[in-house]
Amino acid sequence: MSKPIKPRDAASFTSTYAQSQEALAAMIAPGGGRFMAVRVEEMFRLFRLPIPPNRAYIHTIIFLTSGEANMTIGSEKCTIHENQCLVVPAGQVFSFDKPDVNTGFLCSFQNDFLVEKFGQESFLKDFVFLSIWGNPVVTFSPDQASWMAVLMDRMQTEYAASGIKHAEILQAQLVALLYEINRAYQIENIYFDTLSKKDTDRSARIVHQFRALLTSEITRVHEVAEYARMMHISPNHLNKTVRAVTGKSPVNWITESIVLEAKVLLGQTNMPVNEIAASLGLFDASYFSRLFKKQTGMTPLAFRKMIEKS
Repeated sequence: MSKPIKPRDAASFTSTYAQSQEALAAMIAPGGGRFMAVRVEEMFRLFRLPIPPNRAYIHTIIFLTSGEANMTIGSEKCTIHENQCLVVPAGQVFSFDKPDVNTGFLCSFQNDFLVEKFGQESFLKDFVFLSIWGNPVVTFSPDQASWMAVLMDRMQTEYAASGIKHAEILQAQLVALLYEINRAYQIENIYFDTLSKKDTDRSARIVHQFRALLTSEITRVHEVAEYARMMHISPNHLNKTVRAVTGKSPVNWITESIVLEAKVLLGQTNMPVNEIAASLGLFDASYFSRLFKKQTGMTPLAFRKMIEKS
């Protein structure tokens, strides 16, 4: 039976990609696996690039005050500029190729960093952008961007001085930050202006549920009809809704998700290609290789060699 691909923990990620463990240790305080706030321009210069597809261990929010940042999140290539933020939810796959010229802040945290202070984890469901199926790019008005910069600068200053010793201060500021992002996110991400709100909400829920199921079931379920059955709707309704909201069919989402999982395994493990195929529920290694090449333009082995060479 196939198993989900585990995320790298912070120690494994940094030991693999950091150019200087000493410099990184000086920047990340004890407890950095639970929360950290740093300046983007200081953090990313410490890593060797490119970084191949990895699964995120914690939520990460990157907010730019100038310049540009490029990252692939899931199967989407994302670019942000001044007054925008990029959200990489825990459990999502990300990669980036080259250094960017920018300034801003990076904040990352585990759910339990907030849950221990504010109670049940369910309150985090208010923040759709922390879900894998959320839109990773959020744009702020000048006024909103000013508050974002103030909050992130305050967290970074506190973290640089005391780490997470005064966790309650960081937790309060982080919650305020999430609600600032939420306000901009809800204004920006409205589907189907021509539909009624009732229809819009229903369609969004279907797409969210489908993408959530992809995350948990992609290693064993590859048929649109089976996802529709789990969602208690018809395959035709699932096809029409997903295509209308996202611009891609459920089949495309399924194929991209399989290839994305394969990229993580090819980069993070030494598993043979046939074992990777089997772990993704594809027991014909030749078919898996053809599918991978059709999506990426190279075979799985060529992709692995490219990562090793880089």
